[in-house]
Amino acid sequence: MNRKIHKAYLRVKELNFDISGFLGFDLYNKVAGVIGTGNIGKIVAKILSLGFDMKVLCYDIKPDYKFAETIRARYTDLDEIFSTSDIITLHCPLNKETYHILNKQSFEKMKKGVMIINTSRGEVINTRALIRHIDRLGGVALDVLEQEPPRDELFRRLIAHPKVIVTPHIGAETRESMDRIAEELLNNILDAVKWL
Repeated sequence: MNRKIHKAYLRVKELNFDISGFLGFDLYNKVAGVIGTGNIGKIVAKILSLGFDMKVLCYDIKPDYKFAETIRARYTDLDEIFSTSDIITLHCPLNKETYHILNKQSFEKMKKGVMIINTSRGEVINTRALIRHIDRLGGVALDVLEQEPPRDELFRRLIAHPKVIVTPHIGAETRESMDRIAEELLNNILDAVKWL
């Protein structure tokens, strides 16, 4: 999203090698806000901190301070993440605390040009508020939507917006992930049978 590879790919397919409009930014020393530090959120935070040398701010209702210390990250509140992050990435479960965690008020606190990534659950972002504030954002990458598949004009507008990349909920679509899911399902069935 930052380097506009999706647009560059389509342009080159038309044999157009013009590089105008593809200016991105270095991740080095930028601020990444990671909302939700379960297994996936921790891996993302680690990559951003140790791999890209970003300043990583984390938020979770159950902070793991020892983990944060090992990757040079810091737990903080949502207000600081919203107001200082260059990239905000969501890895939280959907519950009453996270439903529409990105909403009108949170978008208004965000700095201009922030990029939003959501691979968790669609309902953690209020889509109407997102569309209202999209011109202030640097870009939005969504693997999940509030409405899947999109059935109304609001979501069609979102998908068609030039600052938005949407994929069809494929974040976990790897061979290894499918093997782990199948193994976990089988173990759950075996555990359930033991209780019969």
